[in-house]
Amino acid sequence: MAFFDMDGTLIKENSWDLIYKSIGLGTSPYLKDYLEGKISYKRLVELDIEYWKINSKEVKRSTIEQLAKKVSIREDARITANILKNTA
Repeated sequence: MAFFDMDGTLIKENSWDLIYKSIGLGTSPYLKDYLEGKISYKRLVELDIEYWKINSKEVKRSTIEQLAKKVSIREDARITANILKNTA
């Protein structure tokens, strides 16, 4: 069994940026605090969801599913997945 972070590891894009752009809000106002270690990932998610609600933006499951279809898988992620499949 293997676990991977998605953003920058498996896909080229940042999933949170994709969501923000898809609902017309640009980027997370809390991302900098998260990247600087001022807030946890859990808190980032909580703040982002609240921010969407305040700005009358609803992120539906179907939105996430459509965005997932558009991401670019990193070539090295494909290679790693094939190696893991063949060694299992």
